[in-house]
Amino acid sequence: MNESLINKYIQRTMYLGKRAEGKTSPNPMVGAILVKNGKIIAEGYHHRAGCSHAEIEALNIAGKNAKGSILFTNLEPCCHYGKTPPCTNAIIESGIAAVYCAMKDPNPQVNGKGLKILEDAGIKTRTGFLEDKATFLNKVYIKYITTKIPYVTLKWASSLDGKIATETGESKWITGEVSRKYVHKIRSISDSILAGVGTVIADDPDLTVRHGYRKTLPLVRIIMDEKLQIPRNSKVLRTSKEYPTLIATGKSAAEKYSNEFDPGIKLLTCELNEDGVDPVSLLLSLGKMRITSLLVEGGPKIFASFIKKKLADSIFIILAPRIIGGQSSFSAIASIGYHHLETQSEYRISRFRRLGPDLLLEVYPPGKNICLQA
Repeated sequence: MNESLINKYIQRTMYLGKRAEGKTSPNPMVGAILVKNGKIIAEGYHHRAGCSHAEIEALNIAGKNAKGSILFTNLEPCCHYGKTPPCTNAIIESGIAAVYCAMKDPNPQVNGKGLKILEDAGIKTRTGFLEDKATFLNKVYIKYITTKIPYVTLKWASSLDGKIATETGESKWITGEVSRKYVHKIRSISDSILAGVGTVIADDPDLTVRHGYRKTLPLVRIIMDEKLQIPRNSKVLRTSKEYPTLIATGKSAAEKYSNEFDPGIKLLTCELNEDGVDPVSLLLSLGKMRITSLLVEGGPKIFASFIKKKLADSIFIILAPRIIGGQSSFSAIASIGYHHLETQSEYRISRFRRLGPDLLLEVYPPGKNICLQA
């Protein structure tokens, strides 16, 4: 089989896997295709954690016809027991002749072991097709499974001159309705969302998924608040019975004020630094909770704390066609600055698109995985 045809089938598996974006955490997005005599006889994808894996779904559809077929998938088949049995067992039992996958699974429990098991059973395997695209598709899973901390996305909306609020603090609304709706799509594919206590005090946000978007698992809301200054009547606290809510704070504040919070609100004790809650300490705690992705929505002090520590994996910037100006107006990033351009590496724009009158930029810090696209 020529490589262009293999790539075509692999591309299809990624399309299938992406159907479950935001629903498979902490698992990857995976699609699978069975091809026999030059025709696709079955397709499948992993719908959500705990459900059948993509390969099993395709095998169940094909039934006995799977014998002698070729399996295409965007990720190496698993070979370990989790919530479901190993896919390698079912592949061997089905009589599949060959397996082509985009990349190895970086999970230490797999990482080439699945392919070796298949080869030892007499099944031909090949890997390394459209690997950059496959890596980009599962960048959240790969970051979490290799580091045990969440994939971090910063998101802000600003004017053309980089302002997120006027001198009086007014920010509603800098961007248009299409952009604000798109933000809820981003939230819907994230495990968790974070804001600083300053944002809660200034804007009293819900930090929920709305505008017709839904999540299979509830969006975990996190507030960084080292002194527990959060207003006790804020929307985030009032709705804590409906939505999981964590407050990342210091040990002394947690001990002093813990009795003021509803039992449903989790006070997450973290290390503190000169800027407040240490984001590294927070990410380590979230990783232990199997939270694989974190969407950071502000404000300037919080964005700065993640950028200073080089913790952002990607940045979504929504630019509105307006100029705010003013020396005292609020910029997206606070408290850090560079005196010389040569000391600051260039960020890379992976994608841009219009959102009504606004412009969305998908940006990646130096050294972070990207798949360039227009």
